[in-house]
Amino acid sequence: MGVIARKRKRGVTYVVTFWHQGERVFERSGTDKTEAKRLEARRKREVREGTYAGPAKHAGMSTARYAKQYLEARVIRSAEDEERWLRDYVLSREWVAKLPIGDWRVRHVQRLVAELKVTIGKATGKVLSPKSVSNVYGAFRTMVQQARVDELLDVDPCVLPRGTIARKTKHARAPYPRADVRTLTTDERIDPDQRVWNAIAFFTGMRMGEVCGRRWRDWDREALPLGCLTVATQYDGQPLKTEKHQDEAPRKVPVHPELAHLLEQWWAEGFEMVYGRKPTPDDFIVPNRDGGVRSRSTAYKSWCKACDAVGVTNLSAHSTRHTFITLARRGGARPDVLERVTHNASGSIVDQYTHWEWEPLCETVIGFRCDADCDAAPETLDGKWRRRESKPERGTARSGKRPNPPATHGETASSPSTANSAAEPPSATDWAARHSDRPGLKRSPRTAEEYASGRLLLALKSARAGDESATLDHLAKAARVAPSLPVRRGAA
Repeated sequence: MGVIARKRKRGVTYVVTFWHQGERVFERSGTDKTEAKRLEARRKREVREGTYAGPAKHAGMSTARYAKQYLEARVIRSAEDEERWLRDYVLSREWVAKLPIGDWRVRHVQRLVAELKVTIGKATGKVLSPKSVSNVYGAFRTMVQQARVDELLDVDPCVLPRGTIARKTKHARAPYPRADVRTLTTDERIDPDQRVWNAIAFFTGMRMGEVCGRRWRDWDREALPLGCLTVATQYDGQPLKTEKHQDEAPRKVPVHPELAHLLEQWWAEGFEMVYGRKPTPDDFIVPNRDGGVRSRSTAYKSWCKACDAVGVTNLSAHSTRHTFITLARRGGARPDVLERVTHNASGSIVDQYTHWEWEPLCETVIGFRCDADCDAAPETLDGKWRRRESKPERGTARSGKRPNPPATHGETASSPSTANSAAEPPSATDWAARHSDRPGLKRSPRTAEEYASGRLLLALKSARAGDESATLDHLAKAARVAPSLPVRRGAA
């Protein structure tokens, strides 16, 4: 027994030789010497144990035949997608379908990938994107790995040079401008049901399948200070998209006041005007026109149609999620709290009736604003003191002290009001108060008033629920941020 190196035009090929039933067997391994040694060790063990079935076991089964058996036994959630990818883009090639499964080598895989990169997609009519090529190749590679487990393939042909397949696109994903968000959620040129779908996507940051799969029973209107949407499935009861080895757990998403108002109107009369009947708790919030769940294809086509109707550049439907995260962060949302709103829970499920767990999530959602003039808010920062914030004065970085803010009319830098402001740090969950004490920050009056208005809405909801403590807390925060409003802390 041994490994023999044979020089070919394409390079060195290794052949494993061993004795079986008095005959010397030669078996080609490939161009990898390490794989050849592994094959030799496996054949020694098989001959010694009497389990070697001979070369006939590895010959005769075509790739198409093996793929049929492989796909029939596939039970994962993406089995349908893998079957479609392999059927449309791999097995549709005659040379691939007829090639014996045991004869796959690196040169065959390189040829397949090169052909995939210039293949026209059936759905788009365009050349397959790098992500699509990666998906097809991933499905094929998984099938090849299973063939190796079944001992039908002795070498790993899926060994490509680094950079051959680039899954990620070169351009970075961009959020939609606030004006486009407002247009896509309010413009009457868009169908009413699609406007509701757009609003859920923008105001919650859900994925496309999660928006399509939401039913009326998932909306808890009794939760305070904001209502709650439970995200437990996607599409028609399919499991959520999670990371590997992570338990799938539902998450709770606060309902933005604007979205709540829109859903109330949609429940009261809009749904009936579009579908000709009253909605029920088991209905999808935005179903297909036949009352069923919207598929991925239907949802994306409806999204493209809405963008074309109002002249908005289609960045992608998934960019609605990126927009929610971006604008919420601009509104002061903490990343760790925002992640609990947009990503599946890995631990315990948030209880929307527990005040200390639910209120931070509600404050994060309220920070999302889609007013067109909010993009100009950063211009209210004083350029001089903004630079001083990013680059502290000499000696302050080591001591941990921040520079004093500029003195206003009738007040020095060491005045009592400044000292009291530093002595009473703002609440960690209060966005406006947290930013109001930053040195040199001049907040737009409109920003302060709108934040206070949101607090007043929360106070009103708490008052209706009979929660006096929460009502007083919201009123006090509103008065602290916008003292020009008629509500005062003393009145609270």
